[in-house]
Amino acid sequence: MKARTRFYLLCILALVAFPFSSVTAQESGPVYIVQPGDTLTAIALIFGTTIEALVVANNIDDPSLLIPGMELIIPGYEEISGVLTIQEIGYGETLSSFSFRYGVPSESLARLNRIINPGRIYAGQPLILVETESDIPALFENSLLLPRIGE
Repeated sequence: MKARTRFYLLCILALVAFPFSSVTAQESGPVYIVQPGDTLTAIALIFGTTIEALVVANNIDDPSLLIPGMELIIPGYEEISGVLTIQEIGYGETLSSFSFRYGVPSESLARLNRIINPGRIYAGQPLILVETESDIPALFENSLLLPRIGE
């Protein structure tokens, strides 16, 4: 009886001392290409994540060292593939006009950017867009290109 109790106690102690943890790294997902002047703080703020999540997802040794052109995997967007870009809302622009300009449905754009009220966007607000390899040909084949304000 004592041997069995000791065995169970030893097993419980081993489980407490060496817990099983499954570490899963994000193998793929959307990437953001670092631009000059970008910081992890700003990137985390725009994409609604934390600096720690970005550091872990990208195995970054020094969070203060970002090199322009570096590709960062953005956690929290696993269901999306492609390159994430940031575009700012222009003065007088609405979500509908912005989505028309980039050929993205308004509903998809609102969901991607976690916009609850499409009427409450402002000039200079950064919006996330997804670029895929098929976007460029589709843009020229299926879209009417209109001049932007100031062109």
